[in-house]
Amino acid sequence: MRNILLFSALAFLTAVSAQGKPEWADLGTYTQAFIANKTFPGAQLAVVSSGNKVRYAGVFGSLTFQGDQFYDNVTPDTIYDIASLSKVVAATSCTMKLYEQGLINLDDKWVKYVPQANNNGKDAITIRHLLLHSAGFAPDYPFYDVYANVTKEILLNWLYTTTLDYAPGTATVYSDNSMVALQLVIEKVTGKSMWSYAEQEIFLPLGMNTTRFLPAPWDKCAPTLTGYPHWRNEIIRCAVHDPTAFILGGVSGNAGVFTNHADLILFMTMMLQKGAYTTPDGRQKRMYQEATVTLFTTAPSGLPYANTRALGWDTIPSQKAPCPCGQDFTPGQSFGHTGYTGTTLWGDFKQDVAFIALTNRVWPDDGVSVPTKNRILWYRNNLANMIVERIKATSQESLFMQ
Repeated sequence: MRNILLFSALAFLTAVSAQGKPEWADLGTYTQAFIANKTFPGAQLAVVSSGNKVRYAGVFGSLTFQGDQFYDNVTPDTIYDIASLSKVVAATSCTMKLYEQGLINLDDKWVKYVPQANNNGKDAITIRHLLLHSAGFAPDYPFYDVYANVTKEILLNWLYTTTLDYAPGTATVYSDNSMVALQLVIEKVTGKSMWSYAEQEIFLPLGMNTTRFLPAPWDKCAPTLTGYPHWRNEIIRCAVHDPTAFILGGVSGNAGVFTNHADLILFMTMMLQKGAYTTPDGRQKRMYQEATVTLFTTAPSGLPYANTRALGWDTIPSQKAPCPCGQDFTPGQSFGHTGYTGTTLWGDFKQDVAFIALTNRVWPDDGVSVPTKNRILWYRNNLANMIVERIKATSQESLFMQ
């Protein structure tokens, strides 16, 4: 199946290249092809550069497939469950704020803020370990497919008392638990819910007025799952898809944010500008100092294990296809993250480009009827390569015109 998909993607890209100069509109045509093969029912897509320059933006398809409940067109107002993009848009961004304000140190022990977890070797965990996914936690709470019996209290008590899978700082294992643990630090230090702090310090100052946890039910929210056979026994719409975040009440360090491409244009532009942004009323301000953005988006060297992760962010996870940022993003200058529901953020400082791709590829049954998990990998990979090709073509045009 992977070879067939790769062949189809290459055939599409070859056909596009044969038409002559790469056009930004080709990104929409490419996205429509994945809607047609039911990788996802709809999407929002944007490409940005610094200086508040939107290279491309578009909305495509529908909220669900034709004949399904809630079938309607995707619009610029549609909001998506961005799943693990919440780790960077909310949890990591809040941590960057607290770090800059001197309220936390990256080498602070986790148990300084969560003393009830001071057992089974967890006194060695630092905030840096949590951000690097090297704290020793298992990837997820051990649900064993029995989700309905797990409460917030049970899940947090397990986090406080669990035995680690490995010694902190000796390996990296991507873990939702690490980001839940980070959320507990944020809320302890600020005395607020992470949602309230993120909204006050990040979302509203940037003008991200649509971005939120716990959205009210409304007709512009892209659904993620039908009820059956999922344990929640309801269509999941305007409620977080991720089971850990759902059990924690919808606000979690690992997932739970809902937003759209318009708000993420503002966020990724700020990141590309290394913390500088324009307020909604036109003033020039800083969300972070440049050094802070560089620190959190750079994979540290000298670790005792192979690593591509920065602090909260990833960099380039692989040079092999499929990779979420393709093969042409710049090593040492790139940062990004993906979300299980079919969402992607990736930026490249050197090439001055970032892209946002939001889908609900988990509709209607989490890839059971259609192998969407594999297809979204190739969609991201080739989309990123197409974007870099168009950035380079634009740069060449500018040189020619001077």
